[in-house]
Amino acid sequence: MPEPATTKPIAEAVYRFGPYSLYPARRLLTAGQPVDLRGRALDLLLALVERAGEVLDRAELESRVWPGLHVGENNLRVQMGKLRRALGQEGDDGPYVGTVPGQGYRFVAPVLKEGAGPVPPPSPAVAAFALSRQVAPPLGRDEAIATLAASLGRQRLVTIAGAGGMGKTTVALCVAAAVGGATPMAWR
Repeated sequence: MPEPATTKPIAEAVYRFGPYSLYPARRLLTAGQPVDLRGRALDLLLALVERAGEVLDRAELESRVWPGLHVGENNLRVQMGKLRRALGQEGDDGPYVGTVPGQGYRFVAPVLKEGAGPVPPPSPAVAAFALSRQVAPPLGRDEAIATLAASLGRQRLVTIAGAGGMGKTTVALCVAAAVGGATPMAWR
């Protein structure tokens, strides 16, 4: 009988620059803690970091960040501003993203790309951060969240039941975010 095939963990690319680590597969930027950067601004960072040192013009960035869409130049500027603020950069020329007048943008910081090693599971702090970013704070559900969080400390399985549209998923995500850093859980 043949032996079952074993698979090696897939290496995850990590880009490191300054105090930051960028994990493209997870769409996560960290600097000791997760940095609140997502959406189009994160897409811009990925495009710039992957081709660090090169000037990327407006058309190239737009095709990468807004594929198949025509967007105004102001959209690119707004997202670039969000990116620069998240990186702690003020102005058009800073330690990370530079503007090349009439040409485009360039990632100017030295970037180290690493890709060796298995993909580690997200830490509870990162997982809780990711969960907490997915939902708006629920209104009037504090008691239910606290009760469910306490129940998870005593039992492995908790069922949330109710009619459609009542907020079961929102409550479940809030409970997961609340207990994510406190209880080591292996979700498989």
